[in-house]
Amino acid sequence: MYNICQVKLSEKLSHVQSLCIHEMIVRAFKHVVRAVIASVSDTGDLSILMAATLNMLLGLPDSDVSHSAIRVHFLVWRWLEVFLRKRYNWELTISNYNDIRKYAILRGLCHKVGIELAPRDFDMDSNFPFDKSDIISLVPVHK
Repeated sequence: MYNICQVKLSEKLSHVQSLCIHEMIVRAFKHVVRAVIASVSDTGDLSILMAATLNMLLGLPDSDVSHSAIRVHFLVWRWLEVFLRKRYNWELTISNYNDIRKYAILRGLCHKVGIELAPRDFDMDSNFPFDKSDIISLVPVHK
């Protein structure tokens, strides 16, 4: 498990610190996605809900709702801050989050949760980069 010591030790190696921050964010978002999957009663709605969840986590918020420096939905930002502080004792900053690579987060999230996406170029600079047709299937993940 990542903790503050590993991230702090990697301060002199920015690429390693970036990997640690990405992994913490993926693990945090994994909890959100799993909660959405667990709450679905009709599996016919699963692709719509998965696309909406990915849009909220990785898409850009409406410009009138979001602070210009934070390019993420306010509720997601707030939840992520609290989760990382409690779970990993890590204070997420705006510069940390703005430096993340959304495709790397998406790849890690799909790998950890078992989401299979359509192979296309997603526009991560839009409000809704994902559509229900992008969710091909959910694959069981075993450790």
